Amino acid sequence: MKPAKNQSKVQIVQPKFADRFECLGAQCPEDCCSGWQITIDKSTYETYQRSEHKGLKNRFRSQVVPLKQEQTEESFASIAKSVGSNSCTFLDQGLCAIQRSLGEERLSNTCFNFPRSYVRFEEEVELSMTLACPAVANLALTTSDAFEFELKTQTIRTRTIKRVQGNSSTVEEKNELRVFAIQLMKDPGQPTWKKLITLGVLCERFDELASAGITQAGKKVVDSYHHIVASGQLDDLLSQIGSQPKLQAEAFLLLMQAISFSPLTELARARIKLVLKGLGGDPETGEVPLDNLDNRYELGTLQLSQLLADHPWFLNHVLLGDIMSSGFPFDRESAYRSFVGLSARFGIVRLMLAGTAQLTEPKPSVDDLAQVVQTFSRHYRHHAEFASNLDNCLIRSGWSSLDRMILFLRTPHETYVTS
Repeated sequence: MKPAKNQSKVQIVQPKFADRFECLGAQCPEDCCSGWQITIDKSTYETYQRSEHKGLKNRFRSQVVPLKQEQTEESFASIAKSVGSNSCTFLDQGLCAIQRSLGEERLSNTCFNFPRSYVRFEEEVELSMTLACPAVANLALTTSDAFEFELKTQTIRTRTIKRVQGNSSTVEEKNELRVFAIQLMKDPGQPTWKKLITLGVLCERFDELASAGITQAGKKVVDSYHHIVASGQLDDLLSQIGSQPKLQAEAFLLLMQAISFSPLTELARARIKLVLKGLGGDPETGEVPLDNLDNRYELGTLQLSQLLADHPWFLNHVLLGDIMSSGFPFDRESAYRSFVGLSARFGIVRLMLAGTAQLTEPKPSVDDLAQVVQTFSRHYRHHAEFASNLDNCLIRSGWSSLDRMILFLRTPHETYVTS
Protein backbone atom coordinates (compact mmCIF):
# COMPACT_ATOMS: atom_id res chain seq x y z
CA MET A 1 0.00 0.00 0.00
CA LYS A 2 1.44 3.35 -1.08
CA PRO A 3 1.84 6.10 1.54
CA ALA A 4 -0.81 8.81 1.41
CA LYS A 5 -0.01 12.31 0.19
CA ASN A 6 2.43 14.18 2.48
CA GLN A 7 3.52 10.89 4.06
CA SER A 8 6.70 8.90 3.58
CA LYS A 9 8.29 5.78 4.98
CA VAL A 10 10.97 6.76 7.49
CA GLN A 11 13.25 4.66 9.68
CA ILE A 12 12.88 5.80 13.27
CA VAL A 13 14.15 4.92 16.75
CA GLN A 14 11.28 4.29 19.12
CA PRO A 15 10.66 2.98 22.65
CA LYS A 16 9.35 -0.57 22.66
CA PHE A 17 5.99 0.34 24.20
CA ALA A 18 5.09 2.53 21.21
CA ASP A 19 3.89 -0.46 19.15
CA ARG A 20 1.59 -1.52 21.99
CA PHE A 21 -0.17 1.83 22.16
CA GLU A 22 -3.84 1.96 21.26
CA CYS A 23 -6.01 5.04 21.59
CA LEU A 24 -8.76 4.41 24.14
CA GLY A 25 -11.22 6.49 22.11
CA ALA A 26 -14.51 7.09 23.84
CA GLN A 27 -13.28 5.05 26.83
CA CYS A 28 -10.41 7.45 27.59
CA PRO A 29 -10.75 8.89 31.12
CA GLU A 30 -9.19 12.20 30.04
CA ASP A 31 -9.24 12.69 26.28
CA CYS A 32 -6.81 14.88 24.33
CA CYS A 33 -9.67 17.04 23.01
CA SER A 34 -10.47 18.78 26.31
CA GLY A 35 -8.78 21.67 28.05
CA TRP A 36 -6.07 22.42 25.51
CA GLN A 37 -5.99 24.84 22.61
CA ILE A 38 -6.05 22.56 19.56
CA THR A 39 -3.95 24.16 16.85
CA ILE A 40 -4.48 23.57 13.13
CA ASP A 41 -1.76 23.80 10.50
CA LYS A 42 -2.32 26.11 7.53
CA SER A 43 -2.71 23.35 4.95
CA THR A 44 -5.40 21.57 6.99
CA TYR A 45 -7.17 24.87 7.71
CA GLU A 46 -7.41 25.62 3.98
CA THR A 47 -8.66 22.07 3.31
CA TYR A 48 -11.39 22.50 5.91
CA GLN A 49 -12.46 25.85 4.48
CA ARG A 50 -12.85 24.31 1.02
CA SER A 51 -14.79 21.31 2.35
CA GLU A 52 -18.31 20.74 0.98
CA HIS A 53 -19.13 17.93 3.41
CA LYS A 54 -22.80 18.29 4.27
CA GLY A 55 -22.44 17.72 7.99
CA LEU A 56 -19.16 19.57 8.55
CA LYS A 57 -19.04 22.44 6.04
CA ASN A 58 -20.74 25.03 8.24
CA ARG A 59 -18.94 23.81 11.35
CA PHE A 60 -15.57 24.22 9.63
CA ARG A 61 -16.45 27.78 8.66
CA SER A 62 -17.59 28.84 12.13
CA GLN A 63 -15.54 26.71 14.50
CA VAL A 64 -12.04 26.63 12.97
CA VAL A 65 -10.70 30.12 13.58
CA PRO A 66 -7.39 31.67 12.41
CA LEU A 67 -5.09 32.72 15.24
CA LYS A 68 -4.91 36.46 15.72
CA GLN A 69 -1.18 36.55 16.35
CA GLU A 70 2.00 34.47 16.06
CA GLN A 71 0.70 32.42 13.15
CA THR A 72 3.03 29.80 11.69
CA GLU A 73 2.58 27.10 9.07
CA GLU A 74 2.11 24.51 11.82
CA SER A 75 0.10 26.71 14.17
CA PHE A 76 -2.16 28.75 11.91
CA ALA A 77 -5.64 28.35 13.40
CA SER A 78 -7.39 26.72 16.33
CA ILE A 79 -10.63 24.90 17.01
CA ALA A 80 -13.26 26.63 19.13
CA LYS A 81 -14.23 25.11 22.48
CA SER A 82 -17.69 23.83 23.37
CA VAL A 83 -19.49 26.19 25.72
CA GLY A 84 -19.45 24.86 29.28
CA SER A 85 -17.30 21.77 28.65
CA ASN A 86 -14.01 23.27 27.38
CA SER A 87 -13.86 20.43 24.84
CA CYS A 88 -13.23 20.48 21.11
CA THR A 89 -16.47 21.28 19.30
CA PHE A 90 -15.90 18.33 16.96
CA LEU A 91 -15.88 15.84 19.85
CA ASP A 92 -19.14 13.89 19.57
CA GLN A 93 -19.86 11.25 22.23
CA GLY A 94 -16.17 10.80 22.91
CA LEU A 95 -15.18 10.43 19.24
CA CYS A 96 -13.89 12.87 16.63
CA ALA A 97 -16.52 13.89 14.07
CA ILE A 98 -13.83 14.82 11.54
CA GLN A 99 -12.12 11.44 11.70
CA ARG A 100 -15.44 9.58 11.66
CA SER A 101 -16.73 11.51 8.61
CA LEU A 102 -13.59 12.19 6.57
CA GLY A 103 -11.05 9.66 7.82
CA GLU A 104 -7.82 9.93 9.75
CA GLU A 105 -6.02 11.47 6.76
CA ARG A 106 -8.05 14.67 7.11
CA LEU A 107 -6.97 15.31 10.69
CA SER A 108 -4.65 18.23 11.36
CA ASN A 109 -1.00 17.47 12.05
CA THR A 110 -1.60 18.04 15.78
CA CYS A 111 -4.48 15.58 15.99
CA PHE A 112 -2.94 13.07 13.56
CA ASN A 113 0.28 12.73 15.57
CA PHE A 114 -0.82 13.08 19.20
CA PRO A 115 0.42 11.62 21.54
CA ARG A 116 3.45 11.11 19.28
CA SER A 117 6.16 13.53 18.24
CA TYR A 118 9.09 13.05 15.90
CA VAL A 119 12.45 14.81 16.22
CA ARG A 120 15.56 14.49 14.08
CA PHE A 121 18.78 14.35 16.11
CA GLU A 122 21.63 14.49 13.60
CA GLU A 123 20.70 11.78 11.06
CA GLU A 124 18.40 9.86 13.37
CA VAL A 125 14.65 10.39 13.73
CA GLU A 126 13.35 9.62 17.21
CA LEU A 127 9.76 8.96 18.24
CA SER A 128 8.63 10.04 21.68
CA MET A 129 5.21 9.75 23.28
CA THR A 130 3.95 12.11 25.94
CA LEU A 131 2.93 10.88 29.38
CA ALA A 132 0.04 13.36 29.18
CA CYS A 133 -1.93 10.58 27.46
CA PRO A 134 -3.49 8.12 29.98
CA ALA A 135 -2.77 5.08 27.80
CA VAL A 136 0.84 6.14 27.20
CA ALA A 137 1.45 6.83 30.90
CA ASN A 138 0.21 3.37 31.82
CA LEU A 139 2.30 1.59 29.20
CA ALA A 140 5.47 3.61 29.74
CA LEU A 141 5.51 3.48 33.53
CA THR A 142 4.14 0.05 34.40
CA THR A 143 5.95 -2.19 31.91
CA SER A 144 9.58 -3.06 32.57
CA ASP A 145 10.77 -3.11 28.95
CA ALA A 146 8.94 0.06 27.87
CA PHE A 147 12.15 1.98 27.16
CA GLU A 148 14.04 -0.68 25.30
CA PHE A 149 14.66 0.90 21.92
CA GLU A 150 14.22 -0.52 18.43
CA LEU A 151 14.51 0.58 14.82
CA LYS A 152 11.24 0.65 12.92
CA THR A 153 10.12 1.81 9.51
CA GLN A 154 6.97 3.90 9.80
CA THR A 155 4.81 5.87 7.40
CA ILE A 156 4.60 9.36 8.88
CA ARG A 157 3.95 12.95 7.86
CA THR A 158 7.52 13.98 7.21
CA ARG A 159 6.73 17.69 7.44
CA THR A 160 5.94 17.21 11.12
CA ILE A 161 9.46 15.97 11.95
CA LYS A 162 11.13 18.63 14.06
CA ARG A 163 14.85 19.27 13.82
CA VAL A 164 16.88 20.43 16.80
CA GLN A 165 18.51 23.82 16.40
CA GLY A 166 22.24 24.56 16.26
CA ASN A 167 25.23 23.94 14.03
CA SER A 168 26.16 20.36 13.25
CA SER A 169 29.05 20.15 15.74
CA THR A 170 26.97 21.59 18.60
CA VAL A 171 24.10 19.22 17.88
CA GLU A 172 26.47 16.25 17.71
CA GLU A 173 28.08 17.07 21.06
CA LYS A 174 24.78 17.73 22.84
CA ASN A 175 23.30 14.60 21.33
CA GLU A 176 26.14 12.56 22.83
CA LEU A 177 25.14 13.93 26.23
CA ARG A 178 21.49 13.13 25.49
CA VAL A 179 22.25 9.51 24.58
CA PHE A 180 24.32 9.16 27.74
CA ALA A 181 21.47 10.60 29.87
CA ILE A 182 19.05 8.02 28.46
CA GLN A 183 21.49 5.18 29.09
CA LEU A 184 22.16 6.44 32.61
CA MET A 185 18.46 6.54 33.52
CA LYS A 186 18.04 2.99 32.22
CA ASP A 187 20.76 1.73 34.58
CA PRO A 188 18.87 -0.27 37.25
CA GLY A 189 21.82 -0.54 39.62
CA GLN A 190 21.51 2.80 41.42
CA PRO A 191 18.63 4.92 42.72
CA THR A 192 17.14 7.67 40.59
CA TRP A 193 18.37 10.53 42.77
CA LYS A 194 21.99 9.41 42.35
CA LYS A 195 21.62 9.30 38.61
CA LEU A 196 20.09 12.78 38.54
CA ILE A 197 22.89 14.27 40.63
CA THR A 198 25.46 12.60 38.39
CA LEU A 199 23.72 14.05 35.35
CA GLY A 200 23.78 17.52 36.91
CA VAL A 201 27.51 17.35 37.53
CA LEU A 202 28.15 16.28 33.95
CA CYS A 203 25.82 18.92 32.47
CA GLU A 204 27.62 21.64 34.40
CA ARG A 205 30.96 20.32 33.17
CA PHE A 206 29.67 20.04 29.60
CA ASP A 207 28.70 23.73 29.61
CA GLU A 208 32.11 24.73 30.95
CA LEU A 209 33.88 22.85 28.15
CA ALA A 210 31.50 24.08 25.46
CA SER A 211 31.76 27.73 26.54
CA ALA A 212 35.56 27.43 26.47
CA GLY A 213 35.34 26.27 22.85
CA ILE A 214 36.70 22.82 23.62
CA THR A 215 35.67 20.30 21.00
CA GLN A 216 34.08 16.92 21.72
CA ALA A 217 32.64 18.21 25.00
CA GLY A 218 30.05 15.44 25.03
CA LYS A 219 32.59 12.67 24.63
CA LYS A 220 34.87 14.23 27.25
CA VAL A 221 32.20 14.41 29.97
CA VAL A 222 31.07 10.84 29.26
CA ASP A 223 34.67 9.67 29.50
CA SER A 224 35.07 11.59 32.78
CA TYR A 225 31.99 9.82 34.15
CA HIS A 226 33.49 6.41 33.49
CA HIS A 227 36.74 7.55 35.10
CA ILE A 228 35.19 8.78 38.35
CA VAL A 229 33.00 5.67 38.58
CA ALA A 230 36.04 3.42 38.16
CA SER A 231 38.01 5.44 40.73
CA GLY A 232 35.22 5.34 43.31
CA GLN A 233 35.15 9.15 43.58
CA LEU A 234 31.48 9.29 42.60
CA ASP A 235 30.36 6.88 45.32
CA ASP A 236 32.44 8.80 47.88
CA LEU A 237 30.76 12.06 46.87
CA LEU A 238 27.22 10.69 46.84
CA SER A 239 27.62 8.85 50.16
CA GLN A 240 28.19 12.20 51.89
CA ILE A 241 24.82 13.60 50.82
CA GLY A 242 22.18 13.35 53.51
CA SER A 243 18.43 13.28 53.06
CA GLN A 244 16.63 16.63 53.39
CA PRO A 245 12.90 15.75 53.51
CA LYS A 246 11.85 19.07 55.07
CA LEU A 247 13.74 21.14 52.50
CA GLN A 248 12.52 19.00 49.61
CA ALA A 249 8.88 18.88 50.64
CA GLU A 250 8.60 22.60 51.33
CA ALA A 251 10.54 23.60 48.21
CA PHE A 252 8.59 21.45 45.78
CA LEU A 253 5.26 22.27 47.40
CA LEU A 254 6.13 25.94 47.03
CA LEU A 255 7.06 25.38 43.40
CA MET A 256 3.86 23.46 42.77
CA GLN A 257 1.74 26.18 44.36
CA ALA A 258 3.67 29.12 42.93
CA ILE A 259 3.38 27.97 39.33
CA SER A 260 0.12 26.06 39.55
CA PHE A 261 -3.21 26.78 37.95
CA SER A 262 -6.50 24.98 38.39
CA PRO A 263 -6.58 21.87 36.18
CA LEU A 264 -9.25 22.07 33.51
CA THR A 265 -10.93 18.70 34.01
CA GLU A 266 -12.86 17.29 36.95
CA LEU A 267 -10.70 14.17 37.02
CA ALA A 268 -7.48 16.16 37.34
CA ARG A 269 -8.92 18.40 40.06
CA ALA A 270 -10.00 15.30 41.99
CA ARG A 271 -6.50 13.82 41.76
CA ILE A 272 -4.86 17.02 42.96
CA LYS A 273 -7.21 17.10 45.94
CA LEU A 274 -6.14 13.57 46.87
CA VAL A 275 -2.47 14.57 46.63
CA LEU A 276 -3.06 17.48 49.03
CA LYS A 277 -5.03 15.23 51.39
CA GLY A 278 -2.15 12.73 51.46
CA LEU A 279 0.24 15.56 52.37
CA GLY A 280 -1.97 16.49 55.32
CA GLY A 281 -3.60 19.46 53.58
CA ASP A 282 -7.14 20.65 53.05
CA PRO A 283 -8.23 19.37 49.61
CA GLU A 284 -10.85 22.10 49.30
CA THR A 285 -8.73 25.16 50.09
CA GLY A 286 -5.40 23.74 48.93
CA GLU A 287 -3.76 24.79 52.20
CA VAL A 288 -1.02 22.44 53.42
CA PRO A 289 0.37 23.08 56.94
CA LEU A 290 4.17 23.04 56.98
CA ASP A 291 4.63 21.92 60.59
CA ASN A 292 4.24 18.22 59.75
CA LEU A 293 4.86 18.28 56.00
CA ASP A 294 8.35 16.78 56.20
CA ASN A 295 7.08 13.80 58.20
CA ARG A 296 4.21 13.26 55.77
CA TYR A 297 6.59 13.52 52.82
CA GLU A 298 9.15 11.13 54.29
CA LEU A 299 6.45 8.63 55.18
CA GLY A 300 5.00 9.06 51.69
CA THR A 301 8.32 8.29 49.99
CA LEU A 302 8.64 5.16 52.15
CA GLN A 303 5.15 4.01 51.22
CA LEU A 304 5.80 4.90 47.59
CA SER A 305 8.90 2.70 47.65
CA GLN A 306 6.80 -0.14 49.04
CA LEU A 307 4.07 0.34 46.43
CA LEU A 308 6.71 0.25 43.67
CA ALA A 309 8.53 -2.83 45.01
CA ASP A 310 7.35 -4.86 42.01
CA HIS A 311 7.92 -1.95 39.60
CA PRO A 312 11.38 -0.64 40.59
CA TRP A 313 11.86 0.95 37.16
CA PHE A 314 8.86 3.30 37.60
CA LEU A 315 10.73 6.48 38.60
CA ASN A 316 13.42 5.83 36.00
CA HIS A 317 10.70 5.68 33.38
CA VAL A 318 9.19 8.95 34.59
CA LEU A 319 12.52 10.59 33.80
CA LEU A 320 13.01 8.74 30.52
CA GLY A 321 9.57 9.84 29.36
CA ASP A 322 10.43 13.45 30.25
CA ILE A 323 13.90 13.34 28.66
CA MET A 324 12.48 12.07 25.40
CA SER A 325 9.42 14.32 25.15
CA SER A 326 11.23 17.49 26.28
CA GLY A 327 14.19 16.99 23.96
CA PHE A 328 16.74 17.17 26.79
CA PRO A 329 19.26 18.83 26.69
CA PHE A 330 18.12 20.81 23.64
CA ASP A 331 15.13 22.42 25.37
CA ARG A 332 17.13 25.15 27.12
CA GLU A 333 20.01 27.42 26.19
CA SER A 334 22.43 25.30 28.22
CA ALA A 335 22.68 21.67 29.26
CA TYR A 336 22.68 22.61 32.94
CA ARG A 337 19.53 24.73 32.64
CA SER A 338 17.90 21.76 30.93
CA PHE A 339 18.95 19.58 33.87
CA VAL A 340 17.44 22.04 36.35
CA GLY A 341 14.10 21.92 34.57
CA LEU A 342 14.16 18.13 34.40
CA SER A 343 15.02 17.83 38.11
CA ALA A 344 12.41 20.35 39.23
CA ARG A 345 9.67 18.61 37.28
CA PHE A 346 10.74 15.28 38.75
CA GLY A 347 10.72 16.76 42.27
CA ILE A 348 7.13 17.96 41.88
CA VAL A 349 6.04 14.57 40.50
CA ARG A 350 7.76 12.77 43.38
CA LEU A 351 5.97 15.02 45.87
CA MET A 352 2.62 14.26 44.20
CA LEU A 353 3.35 10.53 44.24
CA ALA A 354 4.39 10.68 47.92
CA GLY A 355 1.08 12.34 48.76
CA THR A 356 -0.90 9.78 46.77
CA ALA A 357 1.00 6.86 48.32
CA GLN A 358 -0.40 7.70 51.76
CA LEU A 359 -4.01 7.22 50.75
CA THR A 360 -5.57 4.09 52.19
CA GLU A 361 -9.18 4.08 51.00
CA PRO A 362 -8.50 2.48 48.63
CA LYS A 363 -4.78 1.84 48.62
CA PRO A 364 -3.40 3.18 45.32
CA SER A 365 -2.23 0.72 42.68
CA VAL A 366 0.71 1.23 40.34
CA ASP A 367 -1.83 2.14 37.65
CA ASP A 368 -3.16 4.88 39.93
CA LEU A 369 0.38 6.19 40.42
CA ALA A 370 0.90 6.23 36.65
CA GLN A 371 -2.20 8.37 36.26
CA VAL A 372 -0.91 10.85 38.86
CA VAL A 373 2.12 11.31 36.59
CA GLN A 374 -0.29 11.70 33.67
CA THR A 375 -2.13 14.45 35.53
CA PHE A 376 1.11 16.34 36.13
CA SER A 377 2.19 15.97 32.51
CA ARG A 378 -1.22 16.88 31.09
CA HIS A 379 -2.05 19.86 33.28
CA TYR A 380 1.32 21.24 34.38
CA ARG A 381 4.13 19.98 32.17
CA HIS A 382 2.33 20.87 28.93
CA HIS A 383 0.84 24.14 30.14
CA ALA A 384 2.12 27.05 28.05
CA GLU A 385 3.33 29.06 31.05
CA PHE A 386 4.69 26.23 33.15
CA ALA A 387 8.28 26.14 31.90
CA SER A 388 8.88 29.88 32.15
CA ASN A 389 7.24 30.11 35.58
CA LEU A 390 9.29 27.18 36.84
CA ASP A 391 12.55 28.62 35.58
CA ASN A 392 11.79 32.04 37.03
CA CYS A 393 10.98 30.60 40.46
CA LEU A 394 14.20 28.60 40.60
CA ILE A 395 16.53 31.28 39.28
CA ARG A 396 15.13 34.18 41.30
CA SER A 397 15.25 32.15 44.50
CA GLY A 398 18.82 30.99 43.90
CA TRP A 399 17.71 27.35 44.00
CA SER A 400 19.10 26.49 40.59
CA SER A 401 22.76 26.18 41.68
CA LEU A 402 24.12 22.64 41.71
CA ASP A 403 24.78 22.58 45.47
CA ARG A 404 21.11 23.43 46.15
CA MET A 405 19.77 21.04 43.52
CA ILE A 406 21.78 18.20 45.09
CA LEU A 407 19.98 18.78 48.40
CA PHE A 408 16.63 18.68 46.62
CA LEU A 409 17.27 15.33 44.96
CA ARG A 410 18.46 12.96 47.71
CA THR A 411 15.43 10.71 48.24
CA PRO A 412 14.68 9.46 51.78
CA HIS A 413 13.52 6.09 50.39
CA GLU A 414 13.62 4.45 47.00
CA THR A 415 13.29 0.91 45.67
CA TYR A 416 15.55 -0.01 42.77
CA VAL A 417 17.09 -3.11 41.22
CA THR A 418 20.36 -4.02 42.92
CA SER A 419 21.48 -6.85 40.69
